[in-house]
Amino acid sequence: YRYRFALFVEKEGFQELLRVSKFAERFDLAIMRTKGMHVVACRQLIDGLSQRGVTTLVARDFDKWGFSIVETLRSDSPRYSYGTEPKVLDLGLRLTDVKEMDLESEDVTYRGKKDPRINLRESGATEEECSFLVHGRGPWGQGPWHGRRVELNAMTSVQFIAWLERKLDAFGVKKV
Repeated sequence: YRYRFALFVEKEGFQELLRVSKFAERFDLAIMRTKGMHVVACRQLIDGLSQRGVTTLVARDFDKWGFSIVETLRSDSPRYSYGTEPKVLDLGLRLTDVKEMDLESEDVTYRGKKDPRINLRESGATEEECSFLVHGRGPWGQGPWHGRRVELNAMTSVQFIAWLERKLDAFGVKKV
């Protein structure tokens, strides 16, 4: 009962920056991470934290997979069913953040035959975000889907720290 929030970072590489910036101490946060999609143990931890009233905040890339990670962490699946309603909130990178910080995007190709915008909408992306993330298919509507994405590490360290502080403040995270 030392904190009300846990911070889940979608990817590796930020732990040293968070440690040096003393995020765990300044905000009384439990900090956890996985590399890409999470494992069942991560969902078990979120389940236990949720049972104790702890909300997990998810810092993620602005891409289809980031949106999917948040939606998966919020939902039961054949691999794992929550014992209590998971307290998971998305504080991930959004199109407004990308525009505000003028972050560089990169091309992305989606391998599936299904329109990725369907999953994006189901996972909470706006229509404007869907249009940015998915431009369409190849010539004559054939081939793979393509679009753009922006990773958390498109931000400088200073930008990342300032962005994360703003997000935590917006959710009311502070020193207990």
